[in-house]
Amino acid sequence: MEQQATINGWKLTARLIFLGPVYFFVHLFDFRRHYGFVKYIIWLIPALFLAATYLSFSLTYNPYVIRLVYFFLLLSMFGLTFIGCWIIDSKAAPRKQKSRQQLNLSRALAWMVFFGFFFVGLANVARIAYFWTLGEQIAVHFSSQMDLFYIWMPIGFMYGFIYGIDDRNTYADKNIASLIKAIFLIFFIIAAYSFVGLTLIVYPLQRLTPIFYEAQKPDYLFYLLMITSIPFFIPYIMQRASFQGHGKSLLTSIVFIPLITLHCVILSGYSVTIDLTLASFLEDKQQLSEARNLYSKTIPYIKHDKLLAALHHRLGVLNVMNENYQEALKAFKKVMADYSDDYDVYRKAKRYLESYEKNISREIQGKKILNVQHQTFEQAASCFPNSLAVILNFYEEEPISTRALSYSIKEGFDEGSFIWKAESFLEKNDYKLVTTLWQSKEMLIRLLEAGYPVLIYIPGHVYTLYGYDARMEMFFTFDTAQANRWNDNPFYDLQKTWMDTSFLMSAVVRNEDMTHFAATFPELFSGTDFHRLWQKTSITRYYKESKKYWIDFDPYEVSAALNLDRLKTKDPYFSHGGFSSFAWEPTTWDREILPVWQNSWAVDWTLFRKHTLYLLDHKEIGRAQHLMDVYTPHFNREYDPVFAPLFELQLAINLAAGNKAQVLSLSDNLIGITGDQYEANDESFYWSHYYKGKSLLERGEVTAAVELMLPIIQDINLDSSEITEDLKGIVRLLTKIIEQYPMALEKEEQRMVAIARISLAMTD
Repeated sequence: MEQQATINGWKLTARLIFLGPVYFFVHLFDFRRHYGFVKYIIWLIPALFLAATYLSFSLTYNPYVIRLVYFFLLLSMFGLTFIGCWIIDSKAAPRKQKSRQQLNLSRALAWMVFFGFFFVGLANVARIAYFWTLGEQIAVHFSSQMDLFYIWMPIGFMYGFIYGIDDRNTYADKNIASLIKAIFLIFFIIAAYSFVGLTLIVYPLQRLTPIFYEAQKPDYLFYLLMITSIPFFIPYIMQRASFQGHGKSLLTSIVFIPLITLHCVILSGYSVTIDLTLASFLEDKQQLSEARNLYSKTIPYIKHDKLLAALHHRLGVLNVMNENYQEALKAFKKVMADYSDDYDVYRKAKRYLESYEKNISREIQGKKILNVQHQTFEQAASCFPNSLAVILNFYEEEPISTRALSYSIKEGFDEGSFIWKAESFLEKNDYKLVTTLWQSKEMLIRLLEAGYPVLIYIPGHVYTLYGYDARMEMFFTFDTAQANRWNDNPFYDLQKTWMDTSFLMSAVVRNEDMTHFAATFPELFSGTDFHRLWQKTSITRYYKESKKYWIDFDPYEVSAALNLDRLKTKDPYFSHGGFSSFAWEPTTWDREILPVWQNSWAVDWTLFRKHTLYLLDHKEIGRAQHLMDVYTPHFNREYDPVFAPLFELQLAINLAAGNKAQVLSLSDNLIGITGDQYEANDESFYWSHYYKGKSLLERGEVTAAVELMLPIIQDINLDSSEITEDLKGIVRLLTKIIEQYPMALEKEEQRMVAIARISLAMTD
C-alpha cells in the first residue's frame, strides 16, 4: 500500500479526539515500518479502548470518572508517540517539500453550495429507506425531539468548502465508475451516521421521555462529539479512497463508524443513557429482573431529580410485577420521602402504599399480566391502530404490521380512527370487536383473568389494558402517549378518567370464541346495540360537518328508544331537549347509576350535571339532593371548591325543593364569585342575580335591586349575547321596576333596558 503523507500535529490531535482510538491505531499501523518503535505500543490502544468500553457499560465504576481517565491515557499515549516520531523525523534526511496549496475562494463557495444540497438529497434518500424499514420501531420522520437529517446540509457546506478551496481537488478527471463509487461511499457514510443518530439519539429520547428523561450534559456532549466527528471522518475516508480504493474504504467505514460512535459514548459518559434505554427494552422482553438490576446500577450516576423519581417508582412497579412487594414498598417510600415535588409519581406511590396497607389486612390478592408486545408506529398512526396492534400481537404469532393496520382503519393520514372501521377490518380477519358502555373495574379484571386485553377509551384517546395487581390496586397499560412504554395506572386514576367517556371499552374476540365469550360475559352485550347507535350518530355528525355526505337518519328518533341508557353516554345528541320523553326507572338508577357515584374517584362534572338534571326533570328532588351530597365531598377533595357551576346546580335543586332561604344564600355565594370564573367554565351566571334581585324587590329595596342587576345589562355585548332565560328574567325585573318606580333609573338606563328587550327578542 502506498504510504500516506504525514499530517500536522494539530490535525492529528483533532482527528484523535473526534475519531478516537480506531483512527489512532490505523494511522500508526500505516506508519509502522517508518517508525520501528510503533509496533511495540500499537496494541496498547485497543486494550485501553476495550477496558474503557467494558467499565463504562458495566457501570462497575463511575462512567464520568472513567471518561477522564480514558481521555488522559489516550492523549498521553498519543503525546509520547508523537514526540517519538518527531525525534526520529528530526534525525532523518529532510523530506521532500510538498507542492504549495493553491486556494480559490469562489471555487470553494461553488462546491460548498453543491455539496450542501447534494448531502441533503442523499440524506433524504436514507430517510425514506429508514422510514419504510425502521418506521415501526423508531420515529424516523416526525420526531418531536429533533430531525437528524437536517444536519447534513451544514456538513455538506463544510465539506464542499474544504474540498473546493484547494485547486488540486477535482472530480473532473474521474471516470463515471469512480464517480458512482464515490457517491455510493458518501451515501453509505450519511446512511450509517443517520442510523447511529436514529438508534442512539432519537430512540433513547423516544423511549425515555415518558419517564421524565431530559438530556443532560453528558448527552449533549455525545451529540456534539458525534456531529463534529462527521466533517473529520468524511475527508479522511475520501482521502483513503484515493489510494486504498472505494471498496476497501467502504469496508473501513463499516468498521470505523461503530468504533467512532463507541469512542464518543465513552468520552461523553453517554453509556448511562444507553443502559437506561437497554433496561426499557428488557422490560418489553419480560426480562424484568435484568431491567430492574440495570436501572439500579444507573441510578447513582443520575442527577436529574424528576428522572430519579420516575426510576425509583419504576423499580417499585417492576418489583410488584415480580411479586416482590417488600422491595416495591421500599421504592415507593423512597419516592414519597425524597421526591415529593414530583407530583405525578408521588401521588401514584402514595396510592399504592395506601392500597397495600388496606388490602393486606383483607388478604386481597389477585394478579394477572398478559404477555403482550408493545410497539408504537408514530408515522401516520394514532392511538387506536397502535393499541389494537398490541392486542393482535397478543393473539397472533405474525400479526399484521402496525403500519398496515394504521393505513387500513384511519380516517386520514393525520386524523384519528372510527371504531366502525376497526370493526370492519377485524371482521375480515375473523375477529369481533365487542364495544360497550358503563362497565366497571370488576369487569376489566374478569376479562384479564379470562385472557382478554381490553381497549379503554378516554376523551380523544384509547389505550390497551393488559394486566392488574389487586393488592396494590394497580393496572398495567400500554399507552401510545407514552411512546413505546408500558405504564402503571392506579385503579383510582383509571376509573376517574375512564368515567369521562361513560366507561366505554372494547374487547377483541376470535370468531370461534364468540359463543363462549357471550355466555361468559353477557353483561357486555347489554350496551352494544346502544353503542352502535351512539357511534352512528357521531359518525353522521362528523361527515355532515365535513360535507362528505348528507345526514341519513334522525338521531332524536333513534335515541327515543334508548330509555335510561342515555344516562350512560354524554353524546350531545342524546342530551338534546331535556329528558322529559323518557320513563323514570328508579330500580335501574339505584342498581346501576348511584353506586358508581358513591366511589371517591367519581368526580366527572359533565356526567354529574347531566344526571342531576335528569333527576330534577323527573321530580326526583330527594335523589338529586342525595346525589349532590354524595358528589360534593369528592369534588372538593380533587378540585377548587369555589366552582360556580356546582353552586348553580345546588341553586336549581333548592329552587325545585322550594328552599327559599337556601336559594338566597346560594345566590349570594354566586354573586361573590368573579365573572371571569363563570366565563372560564362557559356557564351562565345570571340566575343568582335574578333571584337576589327578585328578593330585594319583594322587600321593597328597589335601589339595591337596580344596583345589583343594572351593571349586567350595561356590561354585556347585546349583539353577541346568547338569549338565555336568566338574562331575560333580569330584563323583566328591570322593566317591572321602570313601570312601578320610573324614577329608580335614569333615562339613559331605561333606554338601555329597552334595547336589551329588543336584542333578546322579548315580547312579554
